[in-house]
Amino acid sequence: MAITPDDGQKISGLRTHGKNVYSSVYEMTWDELYVLAEVTLGLPKDKTKLEFACAAKEVKFVDSSTKKLKKIKFTALKKCFGDTNEKISKGELVMDEVTAMRTATAYLLHTLGSVIFPDNSGNKVSAQYLQLLKDLKSCHKYSWGTATLSFLLEKLETASRLTSRNIGGYFTVLQVWIYDHFPDLNLVKEDDKWVDTFPTSAKWSFKENKKRNKKESFERKLRLFDC
Repeated sequence: MAITPDDGQKISGLRTHGKNVYSSVYEMTWDELYVLAEVTLGLPKDKTKLEFACAAKEVKFVDSSTKKLKKIKFTALKKCFGDTNEKISKGELVMDEVTAMRTATAYLLHTLGSVIFPDNSGNKVSAQYLQLLKDLKSCHKYSWGTATLSFLLEKLETASRLTSRNIGGYFTVLQVWIYDHFPDLNLVKEDDKWVDTFPTSAKWSFKENKKRNKKESFERKLRLFDC
């Protein structure tokens, strides 16, 4: 049994045809990423250097000996690009076309790192993904569903190793796949408002899950193993 690309598309709503995501990304050098961050996010080189350093360890300044990661923390993206309505109302931000594009890029980068391709860190996103967001008008042409499933399966393989402690990837796909294919387990209830034109990730209601006691949760987990 395996999660197929068709399953992934039905669950997430992400397309499984189009441009290959992985063939569009290569390992950029530091200098290439500094330029890309300035083009896509408007971050000057010194600011990007500092963010890369803070992704490894919180620092105030960067020198030649400072360790850096080619990643950006979610908190940094939120600080720079979040609360736009509030900033506009206070006169701290003018939402022109360039600013809007950079804000959209930051939002999509955050989504890629937190939902589509989350790693084990839980609080950072690879700056390499900015390559996919350089042209926002062509983002829809990528096969996001295929890439999402491939990434999840890779992370599940890694998680199966004895030394692994966390699981990365879009885990909702696996979770909802279980709900879709094993309805007799009665793990969750179907949302009455769901229609079959929506992704099946919106099909299930989790309100009752929060009310379960420990005994009920344990019994439901046992059903999975019995299956």
